[in-house]
Amino acid sequence: MISWIQHHLIRHGRWIFLTLLAVVIVAFVGTIGNTPGCTTNRSNYQALDFYGYDLNSERAMRPVGLRLSLSNQLNQVNNTDQQQLSNQMLARIAMLHLADTIGIPAPDPQIIGTYLQEKPIFLDPSGQFDRDRLTRFIDSVETNPSLPEGILVRVLEEDYRMQQIAEALSGPGYAMNDDARLQAQRYQTSYTLETASIDYATFQPETNPEDSELQAYYNENATRYQIPERIQASYIHFKADTYLPQVGTLKEDALREHFIANRARFVDAYETANPQTDPEADKPIVKFQDVREAVSVDLRQAQALRLANQVAQSFAYDQYNKSIPRESAAFKDALSSEGISLNPIEPFSTLDSSNRGLPTPMLDAAFALSEARYFTDPYPMDDGFAVLIYQARLPIELPAFEVVTPQVKADYAAEEKRRLFYEKGVALKKELEAQLAAGISFADAATQLNLGIESFEAFKLNEAPQNLNRAVLQSAIDLETGAVSPMLQLGPSGLFVFVADREIPELSADDATLQQATGFLEYNSAMIRMNALASELVERGMPVQQN
Repeated sequence: MISWIQHHLIRHGRWIFLTLLAVVIVAFVGTIGNTPGCTTNRSNYQALDFYGYDLNSERAMRPVGLRLSLSNQLNQVNNTDQQQLSNQMLARIAMLHLADTIGIPAPDPQIIGTYLQEKPIFLDPSGQFDRDRLTRFIDSVETNPSLPEGILVRVLEEDYRMQQIAEALSGPGYAMNDDARLQAQRYQTSYTLETASIDYATFQPETNPEDSELQAYYNENATRYQIPERIQASYIHFKADTYLPQVGTLKEDALREHFIANRARFVDAYETANPQTDPEADKPIVKFQDVREAVSVDLRQAQALRLANQVAQSFAYDQYNKSIPRESAAFKDALSSEGISLNPIEPFSTLDSSNRGLPTPMLDAAFALSEARYFTDPYPMDDGFAVLIYQARLPIELPAFEVVTPQVKADYAAEEKRRLFYEKGVALKKELEAQLAAGISFADAATQLNLGIESFEAFKLNEAPQNLNRAVLQSAIDLETGAVSPMLQLGPSGLFVFVADREIPELSADDATLQQATGFLEYNSAMIRMNALASELVERGMPVQQN
């Protein structure tokens, strides 16, 4: 088995780990190491020893990253988060160091052959080893030149040794019998539920606050009505149409090149404007001459747009290169010479920069401007380019109560409605419980209170109806039979849950569900200890970087 793997891996295993390896190595060295970027000042280089590996050395870490990426693929672990990859690599190094220290031996070829067949990537849907999957896996890496000889065998050996130490040090796991039985019974319990709902939208309580109440609400929530910092600015619009006269006569070769480069767009426009009268007839070929006028107009517009960009770039560069003050005669002369003017913008904040009909990146860039640098780079618009001119920064402002009274009234009413809706829910729960105590069914009691009714026949947790909200299910788990839940506020409605019936099964000691629950709790307990051990090993081995 081993020689067969090595033969195929050496011959085939080459390329699918390249991308993942690059991510692992770059992420790891960038996260753990202290080497700044892609260039390194070797005179300031400092090795970071971690159980015999230099964390600052890409050459040292690259093989580890390659083996980690292969191990993740064999075990079908999908992990692309940089921090998690870094932690995973550190834990792998630490666990293998511990295996070396304890003296966990490498498995022999027969054990490796058996262990290989347990890897998730080679199992079919029924959980059986599929040799064809192994063959396809090896064939898929055929052209990867960076894969070292024998790497698959080494990864399997490392994974096996780590598994042995994990099983030895994590212990058998521990689970209390009552906890396991409770969990198994929870999944086997049958629930029969009823729900009663009240629509939040139709709940319209009367709220008639006094002016003093509104004033107090305004004072307590003043930050809600603050107008954030805003920018006062104008912009210069370099319209493409202004530069159309400068385009001049277009050469025939240029027109044909433009048609070829944008043929699909011109053909589609022509066919839309000239639909076929006979749908059965062959579609005619659209030639250059058919759309020559449209090509000419489009090319002239494109060149005019290019000129507008050049002028806008030149204008911004001149302001920077010549250090022209905003209010100076030179600035006004620059506007006049180009035949352009300032277009005022209503003051805007970062919250409303996307709904002004101007390029949002240009408006966002305004917040980095000042009196010293008062203009942005040119930004494209539908009909040209624009340069924003900064004028002032307006501080945070709190409007007077009289100015925002309508908004205060609306906010107060909305908050009061939420409070009263909660109180209504408390009162309804008491009424439902009183009706139930009087021998009235939940459905009849809810109907009398004008609540919507829905019933769910007996089901287990893993068979819960698709239309049953998960919050309702969780509430039912914590309720006794015949109990009503507090009102759950779920989106547009308030919901009461009534447990009409709950059948809890008795489980024998050899019940499969109970054994599964026990195994899960034991495994979870063991893994918690194992993860704690790995974290401690990593912490102990992590070098202290020198400043």
